[in-house]
Amino acid sequence: MIQHKSRQFWAILDLSFVIKLENGGIIPSVNDTSEKTVPKGVIDQLGHSLMRIIHVFAQADVEAKIFMAK
Repeated sequence: MIQHKSRQFWAILDLSFVIKLENGGIIPSVNDTSEKTVPKGVIDQLGHSLMRIIHVFAQADVEAKIFMAK
């Protein structure tokens, strides 16, 4: 629990750690049990996204309507 401005406390559940149960059992972390499905090298391209967006905007027709969403 951490203090919060609009209420007294805010609950935080961090699933990046192993949970140790009272009976001695453990629940593995989400990071340890997640299946990696993204091809290697994809994260390296993330830094070039803004330049690609700017390039596409610059190449678009002056009268074109460009719609974006995050």
